[in-house]
Amino acid sequence: MNGGVAVVAVALDRAARLNITVTGLITNNPPSRPAIQTDKKYYYSGETITATASGSADPDGDPVTYYYYKFYDLTSGTTLQDWNTSNTYTIGSSSEGHVIRVYARACDNKGACSSENFTDVGVIKVLTLYPTDNIYGDAYVYDLASDTNYGKLPYLISGVSRGGGVYRTYIKFNLSSIPLGSTVLSARLNLVYYNARSGCVIEVYTASGMWYENNITWSNAPQPSSLSDSNSTTGP
Repeated sequence: MNGGVAVVAVALDRAARLNITVTGLITNNPPSRPAIQTDKKYYYSGETITATASGSADPDGDPVTYYYYKFYDLTSGTTLQDWNTSNTYTIGSSSEGHVIRVYARACDNKGACSSENFTDVGVIKVLTLYPTDNIYGDAYVYDLASDTNYGKLPYLISGVSRGGGVYRTYIKFNLSSIPLGSTVLSARLNLVYYNARSGCVIEVYTASGMWYENNITWSNAPQPSSLSDSNSTTGP
């Protein structure tokens, strides 16, 4: 094997003749493991993952004829699409919030296949969160009435009053519905405003510390810390 053959023969008769036929063993080595990439890293339900495998080389010089793909839901532990030459998979709603592992391997024209390589992609889950606590889960405070609680009112006020006082609005959200280890790609805060001039700048800050809707006041409210976002009003 591998270019060397050792044969030991013992002849008990001078007239004996030994015929040896050596049949060579041809080894078909598999191609190297391919690189794999997808057209995006994160997808919504209903979108199609397109995978591309490339870069395999065959040590015997045989052409790499096929790339095979497999799509596996890593979160639920289920095979979504078993090994075949199709490099696309359309995501179903059951995979929202899950990680999908995309495998690929290369095969030459003689059927030898490489070991598999993989890449992981995420399926986006959209969550709608509402303010928590009691009825509305939010409240505003006013520095000129520093010990007054406005948590039971059905509206919020932010900005500077005509008398020079400052209003701040506090909103609290329960994030327990977001699974541990999740990657938050973006968050949007939707506010419906009225009686605001066009071009008023609204700034959103984080605030560390406990507070409750029915007892928060300017005096006991946690101070804003880091600026998260800002936007301008567009209506009257």
